Amino acid sequence: MSDLREQFEKETQNQAIYRKFGIDYHTLKYVKWLESQLTQLQSKWNKLNTRPNDAKWISVEDELPEDTGYFLAYDEFYDRIGIGEIDSNIQYFNGSDDCNVTHWMSLPEPPVNL
Repeated sequence: MSDLREQFEKETQNQAIYRKFGIDYHTLKYVKWLESQLTQLQSKWNKLNTRPNDAKWISVEDELPEDTGYFLAYDEFYDRIGIGEIDSNIQYFNGSDDCNVTHWMSLPEPPVNL
């Protein structure tokens, strides 16, 4: 019980200090809670927007993706980045074969439940 009593006394002293400076105790608690929520969201955002350190552009002259499917591609003809697809050695860029894909990169993993 002494721990509970000490916590109560500390909270009571804090409330007096907050009132002295014109800060509502409950508002301060709410702001601290919002700060913790923001920190959690920033952490999740950083995880979603961070590519692995080994992610790099690979020249199609050096290597092609092992499996058919989608990948990140650079189209030199239009100087653009988009989604590429390899299907039976035919290159597509954003659904069109009117392209000159020179480099590719694996797509990141889809996001997990936030």
